[in-house]
Amino acid sequence: MFTGIVEEVARLISIEKKEGGCSLEIEARTVTEDVRIGDSISVSGVCLTVTSYNKQSFTVDVMEKTMEDTTMGTLEVDAPVNVERAVQAGGRFDGHIVTGHVDGVGQVTSREEKQNSTQFSITLPEKLTRYMIMKGSVAVDGTSLTIFAVEENEIKISIIPHTHKATKLHFYMKEMPLI
Repeated sequence: MFTGIVEEVARLISIEKKEGGCSLEIEARTVTEDVRIGDSISVSGVCLTVTSYNKQSFTVDVMEKTMEDTTMGTLEVDAPVNVERAVQAGGRFDGHIVTGHVDGVGQVTSREEKQNSTQFSITLPEKLTRYMIMKGSVAVDGTSLTIFAVEENEIKISIIPHTHKATKLHFYMKEMPLI
């Protein structure tokens, strides 16, 4: 279980294609401080299991189905990814409950820079829009956000300057897919 409070923007340093999926090696500093084999780490919103690690990076396996149902299959070497370690019992709980089980891929339909925020409109698969409510929570690329408007199959979110800097959301432009 995760909170959607991104700990760091890490970097994908290798992709090894395998039968039935792939292995991703991710360069990270913060999340590797106390990582162990078998730990769950949210990688851009997808709950993945650590299969190996060192002080600078960790490796996870991604099943073919996960690659098809998320944006994991479109990642390339050097891509930034949001990462977060699983919540520990008794620890602080910011954000909202995020399982890391992705329900669909949306698409940025607009991006607007405001004085103190960046606003995004995101089109969602029709099957998901019935779960979206104004002022409800949504995890976008593993980041806990509040929905400020819902219109048919589109939600609107806004990020503050801190979130802009602390996550990879600032990379998203119109027509880009996101989870």
